[in-house]
Amino acid sequence: MATIKVLLADDHPLILEGLRAALTKRGMRIVGETESADEVMGRFRQCRPDVLVLDLRFGQGATGLDVARSLLSKEPEARIVFYSQFDQDEVIREA
Repeated sequence: MATIKVLLADDHPLILEGLRAALTKRGMRIVGETESADEVMGRFRQCRPDVLVLDLRFGQGATGLDVARSLLSKEPEARIVFYSQFDQDEVIREA
C-alpha cells in the first residue's frame, strides 16, 4: 500500500507539530508544512501532496476557504481536508 503524502497548513507551530506527530505515527509522510496562507499554493506545487490538511482560519488575511478556492481553481485534482476549532455551521457547509 502506498504511503499518503501530506502537506500541512496552519498558522500555529504547536498545531503543526501535533498534526505531524499524529499523522506520521499513522504511517503518513509529511512532505511539507507552512504557517502562511500565502505560501500554500507554492508549497503544494513544490511538494505535490496527496492531501492538503488545511486550517479554516489563519491570522490576518486569507482564510483557509480563500486558499482552497484559489488552489482548486488552478489544481482541480487537489484533495483538501479542513479542520477548525470553530463551529459555525455556514462555514463548515461552505468548506
